[in-house]
Amino acid sequence: GQRFTYENKHFLNLLATIAEFVRFNSSPMGMLYNIFPRLMEILPGEQHKVFANIELIREFVKMKIKEHEDTLDPGSPRDFIDCFLTRMHQEKDNPSTEFHYENLQATVMNLFVAGTETTSST
Repeated sequence: GQRFTYENKHFLNLLATIAEFVRFNSSPMGMLYNIFPRLMEILPGEQHKVFANIELIREFVKMKIKEHEDTLDPGSPRDFIDCFLTRMHQEKDNPSTEFHYENLQATVMNLFVAGTETTSST
């Protein structure tokens, strides 16, 4: 993985975005979204700002995955992303594999958000 300093403005922005996402997810509106996602997408409210923030986090994760793809050495994995990318390449001809880009992106996003929120609140 990669460490960020607390002076890194991009990282501080991501922390604020994640904190807002976690706060929303714990709110009544967030709970309604979890039950009725399609309805919440058409109703006005703060959830639209949260959706935009999720896109910022998703773009950050995509950028990190791309950096790993560009520097990947399958014989010397550095972290989870490298291992997943290597396995993805090994299973590229398997149509029923779970090792595809969408799963990598979702898993890394979940790990990043959960890990960042956990460590920033303790």
